[in-house]
Amino acid sequence: SIQDGAFNGVENLLDTLELDNCQLDSVPIAIGALRRLRTLTLRHNPGITFLPSDVMSTIGVTLETLDFGNTGIRTWPLALKFTTRLKKLLSSGNKLSELPAAAFQSHEPTLEYLDLTYNSFRAFPEAINHLMSLKYLDLSFNILRTIPEGQFTYCKHSLTT
Repeated sequence: SIQDGAFNGVENLLDTLELDNCQLDSVPIAIGALRRLRTLTLRHNPGITFLPSDVMSTIGVTLETLDFGNTGIRTWPLALKFTTRLKKLLSSGNKLSELPAAAFQSHEPTLEYLDLTYNSFRAFPEAINHLMSLKYLDLSFNILRTIPEGQFTYCKHSLTT
């Protein structure tokens, strides 16, 4: 486990933290002390089942890239509302089947890259429609039957891939 004071002395220095495949049971509270964190990866930690609001609210003001792919998260993390500067979001392999309508409300003007591969979406997530800066969208390896007309109304000027 990562102790609460694990990042003492680097709170204002560390901008990237990769904790991939670390057998974590939860998101370490110590991450909340990292005031300049721009990139956080938590891939391949199936014990992580949610993103805690107390951590996300403190790092969310600086975080630009978040990867929580192949974790135990099965429903969209509401704590993502605190990540107001997010540009790149990866949530691959989490068996997500739906997104709340306001999933990206905090990210509409900033999110450019969205990876939702290897999930369980049957319907196109309508929340994506409001991402005005989206340039990259990957929905590969889902169970999508159709993409309804008009789904890219707001992001059609920015989408490139």
